[in-house]
Amino acid sequence: MSGSLKKCFAILMGIGVAILAFLAAYLFAAWSLGQWRVNREQPDASQQTIAVYIVSNGAHTDIVMPMETAQWQWRDWVSETDTKQAQFIAQWVSIGWGDKGFYLETPTWADLKASTAIKAISGFNQTALHVSFQAAEPDEQDARVAKIMLSPEQYQRLSQHISHYFVRQNGKNIAIKNVAYTDLDAFYEAHGRYHAFMTCNTWTNMQLKNSGAPALMWTPFAQSLLQALD
Repeated sequence: MSGSLKKCFAILMGIGVAILAFLAAYLFAAWSLGQWRVNREQPDASQQTIAVYIVSNGAHTDIVMPMETAQWQWRDWVSETDTKQAQFIAQWVSIGWGDKGFYLETPTWADLKASTAIKAISGFNQTALHVSFQAAEPDEQDARVAKIMLSPEQYQRLSQHISHYFVRQNGKNIAIKNVAYTDLDAFYEAHGRYHAFMTCNTWTNMQLKNSGAPALMWTPFAQSLLQALD
């Protein structure tokens, strides 16, 4: 093997070792911080009067909340008129945050491309909020659903934190036109950057943590969050 080839091989080996070391450190951090539960002290059960749900599709989590409460009116922020079923009246709203390109280019896992995933974790893309409108609350018996009871104060903080991620123009959120997975969902422009340390599940966990609800110190994974809320 020539000197130049040996040098190239050594560089490639070094890159491979660095990648493996990063992955090992990342997974260790995800596991260790994913065991660290925060906000263990919760209000008395008599004060926890508002139900919210964390719903997973196996990889991604959404937060499902009542459309209207005394503390928060989600119709001031999102509207069924932004969906194909504009006349539908929802009782519940599901909100998730993530990489805009990944959301728009990957309606199903079968559509996933390596290039899309790489761009998503790079942190350079814009983000979006995916909003689904629902007639009924999720089935809490479903293994991919976790129910959380919050006090009115916790719920208001949760809603406020989520609302800060909507990009607003002239006092209104900016709906992304002509893009939807179903007849009852819509996408909105969002603040923030998605990357390996700020995934959709990290975002969900952060909203819970900042509102004072049960949460983890940090996690990039849906399953860890659901287990913590079980």
